[in-house]
Amino acid sequence: MRQMLAAGFITFAVIDGAAAADRTRPDVPLTIDARGGIRVAVHVNGGGPYTFILDTGSSRSAVSDDLARELAAPVVAKSEVVTMAGSARPLVVRLWPVVVAPARVEALLAPMLPAAQLAQLGRGV
Repeated sequence: MRQMLAAGFITFAVIDGAAAADRTRPDVPLTIDARGGIRVAVHVNGGGPYTFILDTGSSRSAVSDDLARELAAPVVAKSEVVTMAGSARPLVVRLWPVVVAPARVEALLAPMLPAAQLAQLGRGV
């Protein structure tokens, strides 16, 4: 199973999906890794499932450069990303659709980060 990092959009997508399903709450299978990271299975561009890390403190989603290339995700912009480790201006790719359980986001813009950088978050990321 391929892996990638995701952020706050998952929370939005699940809430949006719940609202669309007559206010019922969908089940979203998740696991907690050894570091306490929340991992969720996500389908992107018709492929997957890919393991996303849910970062509730982030305002953006990110994808590894390896997975973006595998998905042939088109580059649509360049954006500044600021973290505790510093800042960078990575390329931004469009992912569509992004599906978590019953929730679906038609287009998600995600900065593309080096896979080696994301691997620091845990094995397989």
